[in-house]
Amino acid sequence: MKIKVLSWLITAFFFAFSTLSAQEMSKPPSKTIVATLYPLYIALINLTKGIPNYQVLHLADTPTGCLHDYQLTTSDLKKIMRADIVVINGAGTENLEVNLKKLVSQYPQIIVINASEGLELIKEQNEFNPHIWVSITGAMAQVKVLENKLREFDPSKADLFKKNADEYLAKLEVLKGKSADLLKSINHRDIVTFHKAFSYFAKELNLNVAAVIELEPGKEPSAKELLNLIKAIRSKKIQSIFTEPQYSAKVAELIARETGVKIYILDPIVTGPLNENAYIEIMERNLDVLKTSLK
Repeated sequence: MKIKVLSWLITAFFFAFSTLSAQEMSKPPSKTIVATLYPLYIALINLTKGIPNYQVLHLADTPTGCLHDYQLTTSDLKKIMRADIVVINGAGTENLEVNLKKLVSQYPQIIVINASEGLELIKEQNEFNPHIWVSITGAMAQVKVLENKLREFDPSKADLFKKNADEYLAKLEVLKGKSADLLKSINHRDIVTFHKAFSYFAKELNLNVAAVIELEPGKEPSAKELLNLIKAIRSKKIQSIFTEPQYSAKVAELIARETGVKIYILDPIVTGPLNENAYIEIMERNLDVLKTSLK
């Protein structure tokens, strides 16, 4: 099956190449970076801000969740074909990244940057949790990885990458300070989340993820799992369930009716506006939600 997928990707890659117009192929050379994941795109537009001849493209423009089952499209392949660098989240993130690395390996001129390289990862059920960016500290660590890799790629722009990284990291440091202030006002630390996307976030804020509604994205809990969730919520006196804006809240609403808990939305920052302050704005909303729900 994996061989068939790779074969399809390569065929589609060549098809995408053949459909490029002569005008597109004759454009002046520039440095193109393709980010597979939304938070990496936001980090990269900050890192390359104001640097001539650099453009950053977001691979999966279609609104989606964590790209667990995302399939590369012909449009995606065109972006990859133009890329000098493809930035992946790493940490075993998605099927997309597995297939992407196999495809790009056929074209050694494309550099793959792993934004999680060298970072400490949380291991759950024999797998690494890839959602590093949902922690502010994790997002900052990934920015530093990207900065170092970009400086190695283009030493002539090293000072500019450092300047941009320092400015963005300073903003994230202020955000981290807000999260530290939040810790002083939280009285309830057991939470129920929709997915396992908030492990790093919870660790940073000293929260305990007491239960997860969907252990696997897209797979609703069985009747037995649902009953265990309800029992856990009642026994731990949990007051809040957190859903995600990218997914249906149907199961959470059923649990809320059975237990009387309130539903709030926490955003794992996998989709959103394509502007340089988007990560900070979404995370600030997450912190406000926690302040309201856990006081």
